[in-house]
Amino acid sequence: REASAMLMAPPPATKEEYFVRFAARGKVFKHSRSLLGVFRWHGANLSLQDDKRRNERLRVQRTWSRLKLPDWGYDTLTEIYRTKRVTLKILNGMYWREWEILRLAGRPTQWFRKEEGRATCARLLSF
Repeated sequence: REASAMLMAPPPATKEEYFVRFAARGKVFKHSRSLLGVFRWHGANLSLQDDKRRNERLRVQRTWSRLKLPDWGYDTLTEIYRTKRVTLKILNGMYWREWEILRLAGRPTQWFRKEEGRATCARLLSF
């Protein structure tokens, strides 16, 4: 019930904070090989703006971390975790799946407007 209530509440500013809030309530995360979502990127996406993304990550870390570190300390922890995540993705074959998905980049995904978009979305759902 608690998780479903959290899902229905307005989301926090970023996905990082959203997951941190779940973790703070004792929720456990597990890896899933299923494709859970596909996002359309455009120039205004926060994910493409390194400085804004870093500042938002640091804001979440300063707010929620039990460790009180300088920014370079949080940056170091971020790089250590990124290295771990990349290594695990290589070992479990997830990069191959991502490569297959990336090959569809630029293809229409407006499934409700065009047949080609419907075909692209059907292909994405097959992963």
